[in-house]
Order: sequence, then structure tokens, then C-alpha cells
Amino acid sequence: MKKFHIGPLVLFMLLVSVPEAFSETSLKKIPHEVLRKEHLKYEKESTEYKKAIDEEIASYKKACKKNKGEGCRNLGSEYTIGMYVVQDYSKAIKYFRKACDLNDGIGCNILGSMYFNGQGVKKDFSKAYKYQRKACDLNTGIGCTNIGFLYFRGLGVTQDYSKAMKYLRKACNLKEQNGCTIYKDLKSKGY
Repeated sequence: MKKFHIGPLVLFMLLVSVPEAFSETSLKKIPHEVLRKEHLKYEKESTEYKKAIDEEIASYKKACKKNKGEGCRNLGSEYTIGMYVVQDYSKAIKYFRKACDLNDGIGCNILGSMYFNGQGVKKDFSKAYKYQRKACDLNTGIGCTNIGFLYFRGLGVTQDYSKAMKYLRKACNLKEQNGCTIYKDLKSKGY
């Protein structure tokens, strides 16, 4: 007997895209054992994937407990996105704050962005400035770009074009592309 392989996703796509080709009668032609094996294979792959994700989340938690800023930041990202854990902004804020306290510039930047956007916290430009400033001080280019924006618009700080340009220039020196683009554009306009 000739063996053939039809993955569950392929079978589903075929059923959806060509329903008349897979009537109840024609499905009976696919051996039940083949369908059962494919289903079990899919369940096994799904279980292995879930296990790998759980292990990754556990590694973030372990790293964060050991005061590794990147682990705390990654955990905060998981709670922000909510794809593999239940979305929980209060936990995300907690982990980003810890990452920032551990001098993780990206964690500070994300925390500042959450305050800027009011994501999981009350919108607060002063706090957004505080965390973006720390990100920039830690040489995280996007933090410098964001500080430049806050100074340019006068959000959470007194509007100051020279300070905006200073931070945008630093962002550019740190190879942050958006900061460079904005810096060059504003410079060409006389700022």
C-alpha cells in the first residue's frame, strides 16, 4: 500500500478551498488511520511548542529573579503582548520598572513609552520623560529620540529646541535611524 502525507493544516485548507472535492463521500476515501496519525502528530507538535514557550517564560522569570534586566524586560514584554501569558499591564509595568532599575535601557524606554501612551498606567509625560531620560543616559538611542521629541513638543518638560536637537544628535550618534532622520530634517529647517 502506498503511503502519503497530508498535514492537518493542508487538509483543512483543501477542505475550505475546494469543498466540492472533499465531500463526505470523498473523505471516506482517505484512510481513517491516516487522519488519526496526522491529528496525533499535530497534537504532539502543539504540545512540544507549548512546552518550549513555557520553558522560555520560566527562563525569563529565573533571570529576572537573578536581577538580570533583560529577563525582566522580556517578561514585561510577554505581559504587554499577552500572546503566551494572560495580558496584564500591571505585571508588565512591574517588570519593566525592575528592568529599568537594573539599568536595562530598553526596559526604561518601554516603561517611558507606556507612560507616554497611557498604556496600563495613567498618561504622564513627566514620568515618560524620567524613564526615557534614563534610557538615553544608558545609551539607548530610541530613548534619546523620544527625549528629543518631548523637548521639541514641550511634553512633560519646558519646550526647548536646543535640548531637542542635543538629544536627537545623541540618538543619531548612537545609530538610531529615526533620531538621525528627525535631527537632519530639523537641522535643515534651521533648528
